[in-house]
Amino acid sequence: MKIIKGNFSDQNKKQKNSLEKKNPDIPVFSEEDENYSVMLLDLIKPYMDANPTKDELEEKLQLGIVAWNLAISKSLGIPGYDDSLKSAAAEAGFDKKQVELIKKMEKDKQKKYPELTSFIKNYELKEDTDNRMKVMLTCLPLMDMMADMDFDDEDFDNEDFDDDDLLESEQYEEGIVNRSAFSVNHKSDFKEWAKKANNIFNPAGNVIYLIDEQDSEQAANDWLKNNFQKIMVGELAEVTNEKRKWPKLNYKVFCDFFEIKFHGMIWDTEEKPLRKY
Repeated sequence: MKIIKGNFSDQNKKQKNSLEKKNPDIPVFSEEDENYSVMLLDLIKPYMDANPTKDELEEKLQLGIVAWNLAISKSLGIPGYDDSLKSAAAEAGFDKKQVELIKKMEKDKQKKYPELTSFIKNYELKEDTDNRMKVMLTCLPLMDMMADMDFDDEDFDNEDFDDDDLLESEQYEEGIVNRSAFSVNHKSDFKEWAKKANNIFNPAGNVIYLIDEQDSEQAANDWLKNNFQKIMVGELAEVTNEKRKWPKLNYKVFCDFFEIKFHGMIWDTEEKPLRKY
């Protein structure tokens, strides 16, 4: 299946004005001569086959639209970013792999089109006579998007709204946790130290440390360099509380002692609240 890039293919761009006059119902959106359909297709292109099926195209379009809108919300500082991603994933039934793609597409949007702030409301696919799919979008500026949500005053009636009910309904669902994580494994240098420090030959390992949600691996590495002692102290204390036996608490020794792997997204598969002990 061939895809027409955006509302009009390259060969039809010259006929754009005449086509709009003949087909006034076609939802064409343009901002400063930019075609949002072209940009959305450019955003999802790296994550699908060169000649995708209609089902694959529709799936990636849905993921791309969520990513596009989330990127705008985040760049504008609109509250509730984490909840928006969780709600969108739950409503559409996206799995963990699809959520990962959304996050990648969101970063791509920020890099490629950071200045564009109109939301994508919906899309439509139409097949032309050459068996090509035409992708057509309806886009709205922020204020129009909020007005289009059609809020009802009853939604904000304090007498009927119960915060506890809302929290309870959300926290007992599976989904994304607003945390990233590092998994920590012991290297041979740590095992040798544990044996000398307290005669421990098989120290407990494979601990997961949750941290605040990070946007990129670079941000996570920066966090680790500034906070590695939190992890290191915990691991050393599991072997001995005698600090005089501890090695120097610096980043070089930390890297010599531990193998660290970053996990950008945490998906909670249980419908139970998280507890700290």
